This record gives sequence, C-alpha cells and structure tokens, in this order.
Amino acid sequence: MFFEGSEKKIEVIFKPSVAPLRQQPRAFWESLVAVSKAQILSEISNESMTAYLLSESSLFVYDHYLVMITCGTTQLVSAVEHLMTHYQASDIDAFFYERKNELLPQEQTTHFFKDVETLRQWFDGEAMRYGREDEHHLYLFSCDKNYQPAPDDHTMEVLMHGIAPEVMALFRDCKGCDAEDLRKRSGINDIVMGDVDDFVFEPMGYSLNAIHGNRYFTIHVTPESEGSYISFETNAFKKEDQVEWAQKVVQVFKPVNFDLVLFNNEKIERPDFDSFIMKRQFAEKLPSGYATQYFSYYQPNDNEQRPVKF
Repeated sequence: MFFEGSEKKIEVIFKPSVAPLRQQPRAFWESLVAVSKAQILSEISNESMTAYLLSESSLFVYDHYLVMITCGTTQLVSAVEHLMTHYQASDIDAFFYERKNELLPQEQTTHFFKDVETLRQWFDGEAMRYGREDEHHLYLFSCDKNYQPAPDDHTMEVLMHGIAPEVMALFRDCKGCDAEDLRKRSGINDIVMGDVDDFVFEPMGYSLNAIHGNRYFTIHVTPESEGSYISFETNAFKKEDQVEWAQKVVQVFKPVNFDLVLFNNEKIERPDFDSFIMKRQFAEKLPSGYATQYFSYYQPNDNEQRPVKF
C-alpha cells in the first residue's frame, strides 16, 4: 500500500492582542487535528510552545503562532476552516499555506487551487509555484497583509526524494525497534537538539518533533520502496548557518535529489552542496516581509533510474 509522504503546511501568526493560543484546552487542538483527518499521538512542551506529534506529521503551538504540517490524504484546509470558526481574519498578522507536489495527486480529495479558493474566504493573497510543474515543485499561498518578521525569524525546509537504500532499510525493517536506538543508528541525533518526541509507525514510517527553547525541529520519514521521501524542518538557525546544517541533513539521509526552502528576512547567496548540482532556483519577496528562496538539487550520476511502480 502506497503512502503519500508529500506534505501540506500552514503557518499562522496572530496579533499580540489575541489571547494566547496555549490557553486553548487540548480538546480544541484535538478537534482541529481531527477535521484534517489526523489525530494527536503525543505531546511535549516547554515555556515557549507545545509540540504535538500527529498520526500524519506535526503541530507546533506558541502563544501567538502556530505551524501545522500534514501528509497522506489529509485535508489541512479543513483545519483552517475550523480555526476560523474561533478566530477572525483581523486577529491574524500573517498567514501562509504550502503544498508540496504529490506523487499520486489523483488520490487527494483537494488540490492547491481548490484550497486557495477556500482560503480566500478569509485572506486576500497571492498564490505561486516554486519549481516547474513537470518537476518537483512547491505551491505557496501568502496573505498580502503588511507584516515584518522579527530579525531572528528564519525557517528552513529540506525536502528529500530517492533516499539511499541503506537509510531506507533502517526505517522499513524496524518492526518493534526502539525509537531512541533508531535515532542513534540513523544519525538523526546529530541533526536535532532539545527535548525529543518521536514515533515508529507500523508497518513502517517515522516522525519526530524536537523543541529547544523557542525553536523546533521536525522530521518525517516515508520509507516507500518506490517514491521514498523525507522532510526536515527547523526554525533554529540564523540564515548564515542554514546551509551548513542542511549539508548535515543531506549527509544523514543521502537523497538522490532534494529541495531547500528558506524563509528569511533577506535572501542568502546561492548555496552549493558537495556532489549535487543545482537544477532550479526561485526567489520572491512577500508582502509579509519574508524573503523566500527555493533551490532544487540533484546528483549528476542520477541519469538512469527504474520506472516507478504503483
């Protein structure tokens, strides 16, 4: 049975005048997750945030900021609809919706442009695509509110395809294995920090949340024999340190190709990765003040591949 690893993501920044999100009871977040066709598996928290590990990815809740990521055939926009029954558009300073291209889009209940129609009930904004439609690409909807991010507001995503067979074997052949041991053997311990909450799925699959002060890490592994996919995301590093950390991530998972997605206050110089060639790059300055950059890389020896079977 094929599982779609490609993810959908929302980021919502609330006005400081809004009551802290963390005052909402757990039942509120359970219902928010449930309408997206997922469920909360566990949680960890500190003075800055609560991190929920989901059956399909992750939810991070700060007092005035939330990030929710879902995969599979989830309906993340339904979670937005639920959220907006409790809040007004005027309560929100900035809103973003991302959607990675799927391997089996016909299995999804919605598509990006239908999602955007729903979102425009509350948010005026711009929809765009980073990457070519016939290659790996990322859709983004950004509301056009005039918002200026804090100087230390930096987010990095590393979206990896075609993971090395020996890495995938660790996550496919781990029935009953210990999550801590898996982190150690895979090298994940070297690319996250802070308190960790992770889960090994049956028959296969792996998810992790980690929180360190007001910074988060999240990793999701879809170890399909064809169409393997791993995502890594964090807001822990300054823009001058993002590429070095992305190098570490790529060295751990050894993908055939990957996309690097950055949200910073300013653009960075084009990054280079050992043994990879950059295929595409896109950049856009959003009305919300973020400089977004999308880089797509591939290994030059990846010229001959087997057809994907479903």
